[in-house]
Amino acid sequence: MKIQLVDTLPNVVLLPNKQIVEHQLKKKWYWFHFGKWTKKVRIKEAKGMDEQSIGLSMQSDFPFELPDLSYELSVDDDGIHLGPVIAMILTNQKLTPKKLRSLKPYFKQYESVKGLAFLARWSDFDWKTQTVKGYCYSPDSQGEPNWVHGTFPFPDVIYRRKREPKKLEEKVNETYKGKMFNSDIFNKWEFHDALVKSDDTSSHVLPTCPYTDPLQLIEMLNTHPEVYLKPVKGSLGKGVFKIANLQSHYEVKFGKGEKQKAKKKGIERFCEQMLSEKQYLIQKAVNTKYKNKKVDFRVIMQKDETKQWKCTTIFARYGKRERITTNYAGSLVSGIDALETVFQMKHNEAIEKQKEVITICKKVCLQLEEAFGLYGDLGLDVIIDEDLKPWVLEANKFHAHNHILEAEEPDLEMYETIVSTPLLYAKSLAGF
Repeated sequence: MKIQLVDTLPNVVLLPNKQIVEHQLKKKWYWFHFGKWTKKVRIKEAKGMDEQSIGLSMQSDFPFELPDLSYELSVDDDGIHLGPVIAMILTNQKLTPKKLRSLKPYFKQYESVKGLAFLARWSDFDWKTQTVKGYCYSPDSQGEPNWVHGTFPFPDVIYRRKREPKKLEEKVNETYKGKMFNSDIFNKWEFHDALVKSDDTSSHVLPTCPYTDPLQLIEMLNTHPEVYLKPVKGSLGKGVFKIANLQSHYEVKFGKGEKQKAKKKGIERFCEQMLSEKQYLIQKAVNTKYKNKKVDFRVIMQKDETKQWKCTTIFARYGKRERITTNYAGSLVSGIDALETVFQMKHNEAIEKQKEVITICKKVCLQLEEAFGLYGDLGLDVIIDEDLKPWVLEANKFHAHNHILEAEEPDLEMYETIVSTPLLYAKSLAGF
């Protein structure tokens, strides 16, 4: 539907008879919603108005712009909704022309969504006026974006890839409960703790415990000959160590592969020096390697217009030689290719194993939502051991979408699918 500003009373909305009949608009008054903005209105028939138009009074004091876009009309128990109105919080950086161009792929599927979809930062939200300054996506006749800067109403839904300031957390969560994804931040221990509580997921998380003291670490090494030490709130593989019990001594391996031998007292000194400032986890190590490169899998799980978890793609990450993590991977290949190469699987076997991984990851996503709130775009890290059992290591709430472009054969089409699918989910979540 197109918006037309018409000369009528500010508390009147004009609709063609077809829309009135289709939505059974028979009541005297309705609440009219445009994003979070609401107004009590009467619905009147617009004689001669295009069937895909809605007439809003030019006398209404809208505290925001009404971009010339195509909208949808939705009617429910709360009233009449025009939209969807979707805010994309993708960056904290200034939205320069260069930055806007780089974010264009996120709107690749806009024609299936329509409505007001705009880019903003948390600093652009005005909580007094309930408006947001940002750039809305307005495609021209060739589908190229004309970024329109303006002031818009608070959105129906927020797609969140940047965390709000601490002082806004309570306000944002209260306003957008059930209407914002990815809604909550959890650390590695909270992730592990949530999954072990469910029979559906507990068998696919590695033995893990919070680090307390050197003796506990040594006890863990007596049970599991190799373990990882990971910061509870770490990311990108920073601050990760690998320790092996070689019977005669221990071997400490640092991020880039540097090694140090140590006896019991050496481990105690290492712990005092390296683990005293942060909370750490101890986790059993799984050593899946190919040509001396660590191998794991990134599983991109997303929701679309169906609101159901689906796997968008799986790719394998080969770490650099001797490094203990796959962050800053040396190379990326498709999940199927890696299963065939690393585990010598036949093609059909690789397909079945990938299906198994996807099934496990769906269960993980559902359990995370049960524990923490609403999500729609997660990157799960999975490793497969020598017995071909998948283990889910971590869930990345703001996973790097451009990883797929670092593959040996960059897949631009898949990249555009990954970054644009959440917009479809946002529309559905908004009720359109």
